[in-house]
Amino acid sequence: MNISKLRHEIGVAKTFIRNDRQTIIELEAVLADLGDVRAEAANWRLEQSRKGLPIPVLPLKLTGSAFKAESVQDTINAATDAIVPQQETHRTSARDAPTFLVRTISASWDRVCDEARAVCDDLEVARVAYLAASKKLYALHQETLRFASVS
Repeated sequence: MNISKLRHEIGVAKTFIRNDRQTIIELEAVLADLGDVRAEAANWRLEQSRKGLPIPVLPLKLTGSAFKAESVQDTINAATDAIVPQQETHRTSARDAPTFLVRTISASWDRVCDEARAVCDDLEVARVAYLAASKKLYALHQETLRFASVS
């Protein structure tokens, strides 16, 4: 894993957490708008029981509201459950980020140092060649001076 992938995982985890929390907020508002459907159903059953009427089947309106409330609550629970692994991913990635950053920087410096050593080696070869050429040139110059003084 490299630092870019780690940063991406942190970003994805944060996005999922933020989106799931927003979903929970919106669904809790829907649930609040529905009211306490269970209490309404319980009250309806109590009234039916007092009248001596059957209680197993709720009226269609209460059945629809109860089903919607249950679905919304199930979705809230799923979103809440989905946040936990994302938080763990975020914590793990955030905890590992400094280590990966140090490794990445270290690897980069190792590469820079290796390339610098190669450049130094090339410069040393060039220096030795320059020194040899300058000695030949000096010797040639001395030879030229000797011939000029003899003539």
